[in-house]
Amino acid sequence: MKRIIFALLVFSLVKGVQAQSPDNINKPINVVEYGARADGKTDDTDAFQKALDAASAKGEAVLIPCGTYLIAGSLTIPQGVTLQGNWQAPHNTALGKGSVLFATGSAGNENGTPLINMTQNSCLKGVTIFYPDQDINNVKPYPWTIQGRGTNCSIIDVTLANPYKAIDFGTYSNELHFIRNVYGQPLKIGIFVDNCTDIGRIENVHFNPNAWSVCGYKNAPRPPSVEWDKFVKYLTENFEGFIFARTDWEYVSNCFVIFPKIGWHFIRGEKRFGNVLITQSGADMTDTGVQVDGSQKHAGLEFNNCQFMGTVVI
Repeated sequence: MKRIIFALLVFSLVKGVQAQSPDNINKPINVVEYGARADGKTDDTDAFQKALDAASAKGEAVLIPCGTYLIAGSLTIPQGVTLQGNWQAPHNTALGKGSVLFATGSAGNENGTPLINMTQNSCLKGVTIFYPDQDINNVKPYPWTIQGRGTNCSIIDVTLANPYKAIDFGTYSNELHFIRNVYGQPLKIGIFVDNCTDIGRIENVHFNPNAWSVCGYKNAPRPPSVEWDKFVKYLTENFEGFIFARTDWEYVSNCFVIFPKIGWHFIRGEKRFGNVLITQSGADMTDTGVQVDGSQKHAGLEFNNCQFMGTVVI
């Protein structure tokens, strides 16, 4: 009798283990399984959005396997969902490797729908975003590449090779945004912050024109060349690296910009100015490294261990 009971117990345990075996656990959501082609030519917008929508019920991660995906429309990352590529760190625009998004939507329309729209507790991680039709001889306006709203939006380990306007945490109300390890070269605005009512955090952001020049793609302005000289001239006349309006207790560290018209610009938002603590950051090769239009009266702007190769205008 004892042997029979023991055998039944073992059988029950084994059955329970089998019920929890990997074969029976839901696989991660993958954009390829929702129809993404990853050939750089077929529009994968719908496949990506279907995968993101499927992940919204439980707040799952959506995986982007290595490949080049054409996104001719726009994407919304639902609440609690992570859109995750293969990169574990930003890089110097290695097209053809890792998880690459080719963005082509709303060319010529600066006020169009952003490429990636982030909602509360969403995350974008480990991707390269490239605009294949951008040309320094005929610069095309595009909408924001990434726009966030709500609480706890995160952008981590992302390369933005040549966006027109890169990251927007200012158009809509937001709190506790987190930007870490971003590399690239926007053409008009790098990061814009406004309407932030609680502690935004920005770390390890590097804006450098090499992000576009070394990619190996057509129309890339490579030095030394006439196109490279036009590129640098365009940046010094049009590009602002970091723009801060109303933000309460913004913490910024290890961030850098080169060849901007204005490196760091502190402006008045819709409601008021901001307060920002900046450490180990800087601007290089610019006429105006820092421009301060104003700051909050009770807590202003503080720079620690920073370096600016340019004028400070207050």
